[in-house]
Amino acid sequence: MKILAFSDIHFWKKSAEVAEQALCEGICSDIRAHKPDFVVFGGDLNHTHNSVDTDVLHAMSRAMATVARTAVEVTGRKLVAISGNHDTALRGMHKNIVEAMAELCGDIEAHTKPFYIEDADLLLVPYPPADEEGADDFAKRVARIGKDKQPKNALVHVELADIRYSPASSHTTDHPFILPESVRTILAGHYHHPESREVGGRMIHVIGSPLYHNYSDQIVDIPRGWLMLEDGNVTRLPCSYGPVFHTICGAQTADFEGSHNCNLRVRVTNKDEYLSLRDEIGRLRSVCKSVQVIGQTTEVSQALYKEETKTLDITRPDEVYSQFVNKNNLSERVAAAGREFLTQVIK
Repeated sequence: MKILAFSDIHFWKKSAEVAEQALCEGICSDIRAHKPDFVVFGGDLNHTHNSVDTDVLHAMSRAMATVARTAVEVTGRKLVAISGNHDTALRGMHKNIVEAMAELCGDIEAHTKPFYIEDADLLLVPYPPADEEGADDFAKRVARIGKDKQPKNALVHVELADIRYSPASSHTTDHPFILPESVRTILAGHYHHPESREVGGRMIHVIGSPLYHNYSDQIVDIPRGWLMLEDGNVTRLPCSYGPVFHTICGAQTADFEGSHNCNLRVRVTNKDEYLSLRDEIGRLRSVCKSVQVIGQTTEVSQALYKEETKTLDITRPDEVYSQFVNKNNLSERVAAAGREFLTQVIK
């Protein structure tokens, strides 16, 4: 069976427009082109904990309904969605975001508890409950499915052993979730950076977020997007939507080429290093969408503040406005309206 999987969209106010576009155009196009047998979502549809903006909810529901309709048209079966740790905004109403999406759209099948899909041989493991008793029952349910069904494949949104939260950090969880021994292939949500690696004799394919959300989402060799699993083999399908965020240290500036779509943050250890990198930082500003310079510590950042603000030339309001647009990640529609207003004021 050919399974198309996407995960960790993290709809929020600043990214709702591009997230909706990525789903309605990007994923739907690939569903039609690659004709999977089954489409699944790996959790974290929402971003903000314990709340959801009305406009974001509308964008989210439009996008997921479009993907679900496309999935039904191509595969003949509903879009299956599991919940992530960010999908609890409606928990006070005994509703989860993915459950709410399923009620708004009849083409979505939501799961907030472990579940086994027989014909796909796929174990679904959403994010466990926060309370100890609920988490214990959750783990026992997974173990029972493992004993009874012996699943070989799993779609999960849990902490996994030896999977780093960021390529810039070596930190991994001290409390990995225990999956059945029969599982050989794992499609993993929760982690934002796409990655495929063997851990403990099983292949873990981190789906990754298709969008860059902030500067902690580093550029990696594997392109961001969604993936296709077929007979144990994974094909990565890239997402070309949204701006790119990336952080580098001062020593990496000479080798970093940058792009017009990249919002770059350069971390330096002290003011002297910053001064020695002025030419390289200037080069990056000419090729990147935006470049911020920060210090390794708050003290260093404060020392750099005056130097960095000198780069703002108020005699060129168009450049000042462009920096404002980039810094606040404004949509093209809003930016164009502001640019038109600025032009009229200058005239």
